[in-house]
Amino acid sequence: MDSQTHLFTSFTFICSVLFLSSLSQANAEASKIVDSVCKETISPARCQEALATNPLPKDLNGLAQATLRLAIANAKNSFDFINKLIAKNNASEPIKQCAFWYKEVVASFQSALGELEDDISSANYDSKVAGDSAEACEEGLVSKGVQMASISTRNEQVKLFSNIAFVITSRLDV
Repeated sequence: MDSQTHLFTSFTFICSVLFLSSLSQANAEASKIVDSVCKETISPARCQEALATNPLPKDLNGLAQATLRLAIANAKNSFDFINKLIAKNNASEPIKQCAFWYKEVVASFQSALGELEDDISSANYDSKVAGDSAEACEEGLVSKGVQMASISTRNEQVKLFSNIAFVITSRLDV
């Protein structure tokens, strides 16, 4: 495991421990909302970990906003990471393509956040598209035999946030 992936994993674990130790009675209702959403995602345990880094919102709309803000920050961090790889090394074409896809990931999550108040269906769609872009990055790496755990881990995180946001916006779109 490279140091970037180890740091990323350690950070996620620490955030989870802090969340579990600070959960209070006042957050019980908000916690029920998160639990309910996470049960519908591709990875309920990782969903809980990802959402643990935020104060728990009291309703689905607040959870959608918090999730998308966290997703945007995560995607921007990953975009910057990939661009630093490109700048440091003579990066392969698949890594350069990942930079393109991550620009799309950020734009999709930002669009979804902006659409929450006026167009939930579009927010739902853009949430899904962000994950598709991360998958395109991963497929590009795999198809060329490029193994880059630090990017693959980030792709999985984007797909998780995409799925969480998709589940939440699906509930808002009723």
